[in-house]
Amino acid sequence: MMAARLAGWTARDHTNAVPDLRPPDRLDGAAGTCGRIERRRAAGAAPGSGGATAPVSTEIAALIERLATENNSWGYKRIQGELLKLGHRVSASTIRRVLKALKILCRSNTRLRG
Repeated sequence: MMAARLAGWTARDHTNAVPDLRPPDRLDGAAGTCGRIERRRAAGAAPGSGGATAPVSTEIAALIERLATENNSWGYKRIQGELLKLGHRVSASTIRRVLKALKILCRSNTRLRG
């Protein structure tokens, strides 16, 4: 019986021969999305506030602005690559959001499709 508990089996599962494979943080009875929602609510998070992004530093925003204005033929991905060469890991969607806030059109915004 002791070896079964060490292997992740619970006492009531020995008849069904099904191991308890949930991670240790889920053993409190809260499983899946409902448990995650309850943990966020207990931590004081506002409902519907999931997935908030961290603010972009002013240094990065200034670099994005400078690269976009000096190289107006570049798109978001090209600016992303140049920032990566400089040691800054920023997503293309973050670059798009910063440029949109600064009201700067990027090459990928002005391209004709069709």
